[in-house]
Amino acid sequence: SAPELSATLEKLRFTRPDLFYISYAVAFNATSTDGGKTYFVKELTFTYLMNKGNIPAAKSYVSAQVDAIIQAIPNLQSLSSLEKVVAVHDYLAVNFNYDYTYTNADVYSMLTQKVGVCEAFTGLYTLILKKLGIEVSYSISADMAHVWNLVKLNGKWYHVDTTWGDSPVTGRVYHNYLLQSDNAWLNPPQTNLNNHYNWSDDYICNDTTYDTYYWSDVITPILFAN
Repeated sequence: SAPELSATLEKLRFTRPDLFYISYAVAFNATSTDGGKTYFVKELTFTYLMNKGNIPAAKSYVSAQVDAIIQAIPNLQSLSSLEKVVAVHDYLAVNFNYDYTYTNADVYSMLTQKVGVCEAFTGLYTLILKKLGIEVSYSISADMAHVWNLVKLNGKWYHVDTTWGDSPVTGRVYHNYLLQSDNAWLNPPQTNLNNHYNWSDDYICNDTTYDTYYWSDVITPILFAN
């Protein structure tokens, strides 16, 4: 059915940002019943978003850039999973900017041009954390036209909005939207924060450990010393 396919394609889009070179189109048929109309899939078409011959090089570039980011963060491999989540979050905020032309939504465009919208931020964070062995997913709000990450630490899931961690001020990083609970997303612990709403995802984020953590007021990158 149409809802089942839509959910599957959404999951493919946001859990596999490495498939940045593929797009899809869906055609539906409607069947009328006493209860209204039911929509069924008529056709699903996948297409390439770039010249097919350029795809291997683009895939290699993305993979190499993910490795380069991991190497660029001091002592990243020796950090705890919690510290890795924070360090990568801060690296993206410092080294990438939001795309106010709303053009770059994929990881390849973001890596080549250093700007991207929320989907690009979320996708790049996903690729890096996966490479570091950290379980990561996504949450999406159609009403907000926004997507962000879910991160699993010590068996518990948390919201991480890397897009809102970014700042137009060079060198500034916001930590208010880092490792937050569902409750903090709906009712921000600080009055100057924006809330998230009407999202959907596969996990419950009910741990409040980091909702008001010390870094809430820190607006510079966090450095780890021993």
